[in-house]
Amino acid sequence: WNHISAGSFFTCGIASNFSAYCWGQDYAQQTKVPIVFNTTMRWTAISSSAGYHHSCGIMNELALCWGDDSYKQSSPPPGRTWKQISAGQFHSCGVTTDGEALCWGDNLYGQSAVPPQTGSVSWRMTSAGHYHSCGILASGQALCWGSTMYGATAVPKDVSSWSNLAVGRFHTCGVSSSGALRCWGSNQDG
Repeated sequence: WNHISAGSFFTCGIASNFSAYCWGQDYAQQTKVPIVFNTTMRWTAISSSAGYHHSCGIMNELALCWGDDSYKQSSPPPGRTWKQISAGQFHSCGVTTDGEALCWGDNLYGQSAVPPQTGSVSWRMTSAGHYHSCGILASGQALCWGSTMYGATAVPKDVSSWSNLAVGRFHTCGVSSSGALRCWGSNQDG
């Protein structure tokens, strides 16, 4: 296996032959990976990370999402090429090959409104959760947007550079560039 991603009630992964598979609860067809008949196409990323009833993946820089689309969370902006994607509860986010961060779907809490940046800023990654999203700029700076409930978007100010972030329902965890793990937001379940 090359990659694995667990959603709310299901899991998706990419096998060593670059085929994508999903299994578990199939309420909205979120485990039905789109069939592509071109055998030269390879899955390079897949996300059901916080996906409630949808999944997303990248195949040859093309973003594909499937499952529930009631908030257009399974409808990535067309005409773009992608390097990273993340499925949230009712929204999704991703980074284009040009380094632009985009989110689509539900925006009730501002979770799909990527903060505007000045100048030519490039994004490294995004993570979509339930009510908020986060991302890392090429510089290593982390930004979060959406619901501020429980401090889930309050990135620790004593860390200047991040290598990875994962967003949950009311919390966020990240790995600093020095390898330290930090989490913030709700701690109600430990």
